[in-house]
Amino acid sequence: APAAPTTVTTAVVGETIEVTFNQSATSNIDYYQVWSAEPGGSFGIIAQIASSEFATTMTVVDSSFNVSGTMSYRVYAVKLGIYSTAATSTQAFLAAALAVTAMTVVNLNTAYYIQYEKPSSRFIDNIEIYMDSQATLAALNRSNASIVYSGQNASYMRSVGTSNNFHQFWVEVTTT
Repeated sequence: APAAPTTVTTAVVGETIEVTFNQSATSNIDYYQVWSAEPGGSFGIIAQIASSEFATTMTVVDSSFNVSGTMSYRVYAVKLGIYSTAATSTQAFLAAALAVTAMTVVNLNTAYYIQYEKPSSRFIDNIEIYMDSQATLAALNRSNASIVYSGQNASYMRSVGTSNNFHQFWVEVTTT
């Protein structure tokens, strides 16, 4: 079997993980494969590096995961269909808490128009809007609110009919 690649290191770069490794000591390697696994998941291939792309140090950027936790990596050197033992590494990743910005709520008498800017992130699952309606302003509370929207839109119109109640909206980002 060929010798395994050496010095596998990982680093968080934005919302990705950069996997860097050094070439195998074995000559005439056909290709390298990089495999990853999410926490508690199975390994799957994320990259194959052909001989035309070899360098002393090679880098692969992993954007295949969609959860926080410790990602695991295996890097193989392959020669004549024979795999080396795996060179391994792990990297902890914590997706940032996400929130909408520039939110405005416009009262249109019998409806409210809510608009906001979504964060730029590949970890957004949905935008959820919750609403509470109470007879007094002091009674408005997030724990009393009901979900009125779940989706990807950057705006939402909520009809409230004719009402003397106070209304409050909470816009939250759910992540994968």
